[in-house]
Amino acid sequence: EDQAYIDRTVEERVREHVSEALFRLHGENAKRKREIQGKLHALNTSVEEALMHIKHHSGARASEADSRHMMQGKVVQLQGRIQLLLKLHQERSRHSVPPSPTQTASEPNTPDSLRPALHLGASV
Repeated sequence: EDQAYIDRTVEERVREHVSEALFRLHGENAKRKREIQGKLHALNTSVEEALMHIKHHSGARASEADSRHMMQGKVVQLQGRIQLLLKLHQERSRHSVPPSPTQTASEPNTPDSLRPALHLGASV
């Protein structure tokens, strides 16, 4: 009888801890998603600014077809970066583990195998 009570109590506490951990993980994933969306918005803005700069400061005016072709190239490049960032986000979500006590808040919780790829999406 006492053992059954202990088993139920342990099971309830384990469920509570798992539920709390899942809730925290969901919040962390939502935060990462917002961060990625912010980076994508900044990247898109940078591309638009670069295109405007080229258009206004170029000695030789590009034809409408050249401008359209250049914009399409930038869109394809952006789509590739978006997919890379989303893939990285999904990988981070899958491999996410609670930070160790020695890990600082500024260190990303990313497996070492993904670290070099993070810089690919950050450059403009």
